[in-house]
Amino acid sequence: MKPSSRIALRYLRPRRWNFISIIGLLSMIGIAIGTAALIVVMSIFNGFRSVANDVMIGFGPHLRIVPSKGAVLDDTSRILAMSRRAGTSIPVATTRVVLQRDGITAVAQAQGLPPATVPEGVASRMIAGRFIVHPAQPDEAPGLVIGIGLVEKLQTFIGDTVMVLSPEMIEQALTTLMPPSGRRAIVRGVFQANSMREIDNAMVMTSDALVHRLSRRADVNAIDMTIAHPLEAVAVAKVLQQDIGGSVQVLTWQDLNKGLFDTMQLERVGSFIVLALIIVVAAFNILVTLTLGVSEKRRDIAVLKTLGVTDADVARIFRLQGLMIGAVSVVIGTAIGVALVLGQKAFSWVAFDMSAGYLVPALPVELHGADVLETAVTALLLATLAAVYPARRAAGAVIADGIRVD
Repeated sequence: MKPSSRIALRYLRPRRWNFISIIGLLSMIGIAIGTAALIVVMSIFNGFRSVANDVMIGFGPHLRIVPSKGAVLDDTSRILAMSRRAGTSIPVATTRVVLQRDGITAVAQAQGLPPATVPEGVASRMIAGRFIVHPAQPDEAPGLVIGIGLVEKLQTFIGDTVMVLSPEMIEQALTTLMPPSGRRAIVRGVFQANSMREIDNAMVMTSDALVHRLSRRADVNAIDMTIAHPLEAVAVAKVLQQDIGGSVQVLTWQDLNKGLFDTMQLERVGSFIVLALIIVVAAFNILVTLTLGVSEKRRDIAVLKTLGVTDADVARIFRLQGLMIGAVSVVIGTAIGVALVLGQKAFSWVAFDMSAGYLVPALPVELHGADVLETAVTALLLATLAAVYPARRAAGAVIADGIRVD
């Protein structure tokens, strides 16, 4: 071990406890707590992100093909044939609708599906009834599968008849001064997406025939796709985009839930910055500790310089001392943070009652090596930078001032 390293290690272990030693200990505790807190919080964000991904992948389409311009897909047959090479594809007709029942009105986005098609994600989120949108008999009203939020808003349930109107019908009624004549539909099923409130509060699924009658168009507005490996959606979308051309946009499930993704990322970055302030404050305490230590050890510095130790070696001693303080604190904090995360994952210390409406039985955590490394490097870098000023001050110390008798 080099002499500068031995001296720095010796200064790290004080001979007696005094005010400066206590500040140094508190600095180490602060860095350790900040490091552990950052690892735990980042792991919690990772856990919730994983849960959100599972919910979004499990409910909505993995890919959606929409027109680049306008609201209607051109050459639908060709696009549908190409999309089916990559996964399951369902042509969807969409329109805004107004739902009425017993004087209660709600606005929703209607998705019309062709016969014999059931979106897997919606079918897995059914909480009442069955996914039936096409009538069994020609004279029977089409079915509606609606979100739980619309059920509460309309105060309706399975088997109730709802009047469905389109903006075109309302516009015609206003121009002709006649009451709007909507279409009857029967509530057949209720789903709960649990991914975005807008879906549960403003989405209804029905037959494409009803949507075509309401919008007075027989067009397809989008093609929803599910693929075998949803996490590869970006790569599949890129290939489809190149094959189909610029007449369409191929959106992934991340694009369809961009608002939620951006919010989660902003919260993650904000939490990292706030918790990193703990480490910044602790690093400032290291700066104070080492600066006071330079004043306390001015005689030792003078003696070292008298023995031929250069200014660069003196500066290195205090930089190493700051690095050692940071390294010990980071190791302890990392160990505590990783242990807490692994303990929560194994023993579910923070548990939830799923009967009360929680989506998960315990606080979700997911440990990523990159987050641990990022946190450790940040803490170690701040501790090292805190030693720069005291090291320069020690290197600039004058021998005569150190050996002067007070």
